[in-house]
Amino acid sequence: MRNIIMSALLVAHGWAHIWYVILSQRLIEYKDEMGWTGESWILSSLIGEPVTRHVSTLGYSLSLIGFILGGASLYMGKGWARTIILASAAVSAATIATFWDGELSMLKEKGLIGLMVNLAVIVYFTRLK
Repeated sequence: MRNIIMSALLVAHGWAHIWYVILSQRLIEYKDEMGWTGESWILSSLIGEPVTRHVSTLGYSLSLIGFILGGASLYMGKGWARTIILASAAVSAATIATFWDGELSMLKEKGLIGLMVNLAVIVYFTRLK
């Protein structure tokens, strides 16, 4: 039962990444209340805005796919599920940290909750034997 619940939570967390893919590709018009600007405190000035958006899309897409695959593989009892889940959480956390705009306002919208979920996933799955 625990694996079913954890699998569902991982898949749901994976799907949450689609919002940032949509925003990074500018599929909808940006509004201030969205909070997440797509800018990176470290990359925007180095590689420019269009490339930064593509890197963001890559990171969030890999996280999306990884969490869905990880959740499904955990549900099916695959031995490699833990590796995919941990890698997805690490990629997601790194992407959130990289694409923070450096401002302390609207942290929830900028991925703070997702970052905390990723850290909880890492702790949970590294403690499993």
